This record gives sequence, structure tokens and C-alpha cells, in this order.
Amino acid sequence: MCNKCLEFMDKKENRNFQVAYRIELLPNNNQKEWEYAIQLDPVIWFDMLYNLSGDLPNTLKAARSYVNSVRRKYKLPAPIEPTMNSIPSKIYCRHHADCKYPPPPEKRPSKNHNSNHEEPPVFCAGMTPQQVRFPRYCNWYMEKERIVIGEDGKDGWICVSQQDDVREILICSHPRTYNTYDKNTRPNNNKTNKHLVIDRNLWIWVLGYFMSTYLVENICKQQIKNPVELFAFNFGKWESLESKDYQAKECHGHLHVHIKPEVVIAFETAGTDAMYGKIGQPKQYGIQNCIELETYRLLSSEMGQVIEEISGLRSETNELKTEINGMNQKLDEILKLIQKG
Repeated sequence: MCNKCLEFMDKKENRNFQVAYRIELLPNNNQKEWEYAIQLDPVIWFDMLYNLSGDLPNTLKAARSYVNSVRRKYKLPAPIEPTMNSIPSKIYCRHHADCKYPPPPEKRPSKNHNSNHEEPPVFCAGMTPQQVRFPRYCNWYMEKERIVIGEDGKDGWICVSQQDDVREILICSHPRTYNTYDKNTRPNNNKTNKHLVIDRNLWIWVLGYFMSTYLVENICKQQIKNPVELFAFNFGKWESLESKDYQAKECHGHLHVHIKPEVVIAFETAGTDAMYGKIGQPKQYGIQNCIELETYRLLSSEMGQVIEEISGLRSETNELKTEINGMNQKLDEILKLIQKG
């Protein structure tokens, strides 16, 4: 099914949507079924719809209907206070692959490790294309304080918490264990989101182990049967916003997993310190899109329509006044004739 989503986005008529989009997998019917949703850049969607129809009132009506439907479905969960405070990360070297495996001088200057910065326990030295420069190391890394499971890399995946205190876990491809980080074996497992979203091994591990065994059995102790709110992958500018290297064109991909607030409490009870205090609301792209659609297109256009309608009413009112004045003149003439008679 994810293949179908990518094929849809690759169609010539949909190329504009590639600027920013998000594929979401949401549970339905108590997680017995799953459904896909694609979040698109709302402004591009509005402009394309208007260009196709040429009908601004109907485009505004469709956009307003979409906004209202999203807001009706959105339910803010009841607030739950964390039982533990989050643990801030130390300051880590942001270009550790460059420090560990300095490139030839003719390609670019090498980096010197800042002794005040920690060495990340997990990092990637895969080569990635850049926006305006030659390919460089991925330089993706992970702070030790954020690692939930998978630091050893034996399953090929690593799960980490967000820097912000939100109930979201990121699942990334593991560049392999720290012991292999030597001059002859560079940690290189740089899979992009386009690779991950159709990676059968990832989905088998996520659904078969991470969700069903790790979350439900190990963390929630069978008390929470449906711990996940959604899975999601970001693409385009929404993906690059989360990259540690803003110049990278093919970022180290990661799957977003939104978990329920009570699962965070279960993590805290289990002593998983990477999830301490991570109970805030994750970014809701549906709501964000509604806000952007209203801010950049709907409100100004709808206000313009209201002004036009008011102007139209004024014109009609003036016409009515003219007609009434004409009728009053005729009545005056009739009254004068009656008085003469």
C-alpha cells in the first residue's frame, strides 16, 4: 500500500505535492484494521484545486468543508501529568563522522573534534547528496540519553525519543554497533524515508516485535492493548526540517510513532529514562494544515467574499431607496390630483 502512495505522488499531475507530504498509517476498529492517509501542503492543494476549477467560491467551500471535518474529528486527549522529569541530552559532536573518518584534503577540510562535546554512541557515516555542495557524510547521530531500545543494533533498528517532551518515538535504521566503528569499517546504513516506507523488514519488526511484543507485553504488561495512535513518514521539506544536516538531500530516515499518554506512564514505571516526561502532544499535521490553510488562503478570501456581498447588499439597498423615492413621488402626485379634484 505504501508503494501505491509513492506511485500516486510520482504521477506527473501530482509532482507539485512533492514539496512536502506525509504518509500516515492510523489504527481503525481497535487496531484490527489500519488505514492510510496522505497529508499534503495545504496551500499547494488549495491553489491546484482553484487552478483546475477556476471557481473561487466552490474552492473556498471545499477547503472550509475540509477544515471543519478535520476539526470535528480531532479530539484532544485528557491531560496526564508525567511521574518523572525528562532528562536533557548532553552536547554531542554534530559532525562525528567527519571527525572519525576525515576526508582527503583535496575534497574538503577535515573537522577537529571539540573536546567539550560528547562522542555520540551511534552515528552514520554513509555518503549523502547535498543541496549546494559535493556529497558528504550523513553525520546523523543519536544522543545516548534519547535511546529507548536498540543501541546494540542487533535487530538493525534503533528507537529513540524526541528532543522535545512529546509522546513520539522515532525508529531509524541502525548504522551498526559502536565496536565496528574503526578506520576500516565505517558505520553505513543510511536508509531514506523512501527506502524505509516500503521496507518489508521494517514493518515486520515494527508490527511484530516493537508494537506487539515490546510495547504491549514488555512495557504495558498487557494493560494497554492499543498503544499506538499512528505511524508516519515525512517527505520533502517536512522531512528536511527534522534533519541534523540541513544541506543533506537524502536524510537518515525515521518512522514517527505517536503513542498514547498512558504508555508514557508505563515507560516511566518500567524505568525507561529516555521516555521520562515525554508526555506532550506530538505535532498534529492535520491541525497544522488547517491553520496554514486559513492563514494563507481561506480567511482573506472569505473576507473578500463577505466584503463583496456587503457591497452587493449596499447596491441593492440603494436601488430599493431609488425605487421607494420614485414611488413616493408618484404618491405625492396622486395626492395632489385628489386634492384638486
